[in-house]
Amino acid sequence: MSEFTILETEHTTVEQSSGYRIPGYLIVTPKAACTSLGELAQEQGADLLSCISRAESLVLDIIQPCRVYVMKFAEMDPQVHFHIFPRTDEMERAYLAQVDDAPPISGARLTDWAWLHHESLGHGDTQIADFVAQARASV
Repeated sequence: MSEFTILETEHTTVEQSSGYRIPGYLIVTPKAACTSLGELAQEQGADLLSCISRAESLVLDIIQPCRVYVMKFAEMDPQVHFHIFPRTDEMERAYLAQVDDAPPISGARLTDWAWLHHESLGHGDTQIADFVAQARASV
């Protein structure tokens, strides 16, 4: 198990994103190699959906963000995977201070901004490790 792994089932892995300094930004990936959901067997798909739901619940319970985005892009990595992304009040304030947007917030624009500015949000390795430890203890 990697330092970022939170949950691993027979068919799915849930990990804290290692590429972005945002506690609770999770990546949920089926273990089966696939580039579309239709390639998964029914049991694999059901497990994936269950893990997405569990990941969202963990983020809501631990981070308590104002929103949780669940996204599937597969632009850089064609393997099916889902991003579970916590939009906190702090992140929203930082975003609105730099971007001409207003509520209702564009989730796509905010996520793109956060990818580019995640290091400026001030989250360190300790906060990410603390989230992972809390999440592991909660599953």
